[in-house]
Amino acid sequence: SHNINEQLLKDAIIATSKKRNSLHIIENYNQIIQVIKNSEVMNQRWKSYQKDFNYVKGIEFNDCCNAVDNIMKNVL
Repeated sequence: SHNINEQLLKDAIIATSKKRNSLHIIENYNQIIQVIKNSEVMNQRWKSYQKDFNYVKGIEFNDCCNAVDNIMKNVL
């Protein structure tokens, strides 16, 4: 388990999204993560990725989406 400096992560996410002109995406992340989570295409891409990289074998796509969702809820 690693500790995350939530304020530093929040500042980095906001600064990066401002630089990329994508702050509106961050503001709508909750809807976007649900679309990604329910996407069969993204799920298939994850399975393909798992075949190429051993470190993600055994990690479910849904678990990854939930982890991102939880981090974003804590940070934003």
